[in-house]
Amino acid sequence: MSLYVTYAKSMKDRYAEALYLSGSPFWQKRHNGQVDTLGLACPKTLSVKDYQQLFFAASRSGEQQFEILFEDEKSENSQTFSSFLDWLAEMLLSKDISVGLLVKKTSLIHDNEDLIERLGITSMMGHPPLEKALSPHAPKKKSVLKKGDDSFITMESAAKPPKLHFVEGAFAISACLSAPQDLEAPFRDKLIGFINESGLTNAEVYHRAGISRQVFSNLLLNSDVIPCKSTVFCLIIGLSLNHKDAVSLLRVAGYAFSPSIRSDVIVEKYIKQGIYDLFLINSELDEYGCPPLGWHPREG
Repeated sequence: MSLYVTYAKSMKDRYAEALYLSGSPFWQKRHNGQVDTLGLACPKTLSVKDYQQLFFAASRSGEQQFEILFEDEKSENSQTFSSFLDWLAEMLLSKDISVGLLVKKTSLIHDNEDLIERLGITSMMGHPPLEKALSPHAPKKKSVLKKGDDSFITMESAAKPPKLHFVEGAFAISACLSAPQDLEAPFRDKLIGFINESGLTNAEVYHRAGISRQVFSNLLLNSDVIPCKSTVFCLIIGLSLNHKDAVSLLRVAGYAFSPSIRSDVIVEKYIKQGIYDLFLINSELDEYGCPPLGWHPREG
């Protein structure tokens, strides 16, 4: 799960599952290179309520990761952005989805620095060049984050698992009867095993992973809950799992590193190198237009 704010000079080359932006007279949705018109009115002047209604519509779409373009010039007043951001942070505490707010003006981020800091939201407005991030001074071993360190705050597109195709007739029945009966342990049990092996407390794990306590608790308490792919990435980083264990945790959740998904390639590269610094990882993800990983909402 994640919430982030990023300056986007262009709407091209964004790698979220979907991008929602204003249209006339309805909101529009960009995905898979196509533009769809939503059956949701988009007035000329946008209020907090309008953005809230758009969020609910986007949430019902079933996407695990999406971005919303905040239209500064169409917003009701200067408080619309901060009010919607504050409301959105509260809404996402218990949801395992990733939402990004794209802004066209860096002044929106500057003017709301205190709020963004208070909510623990990652703002991507500029980052060190890759040469610096991957310089000889970059950590070669596992990064050790101090307890309570939440400076890395904030998430990628959670690629949906492939759809299952069922066939009719005797073949389907035969396939069911011949299916293996021995199932691997559920994701929750696998996660608990890695937590015990790490020697970390639950609080240390979800802090390092950059996910909320609510989402983390839900994973531990419900064996039938499967997190989105980006949340699994966050847990892998929080637990500093090696590549073999990372592949194993992804597998029980129904995912795998994909060589055709840019964010997967970036995250896998750092895990293979034993680098678990979310700032470095997010810097490169942002460099290629991919949503950052993790969101560490500040408590209290």
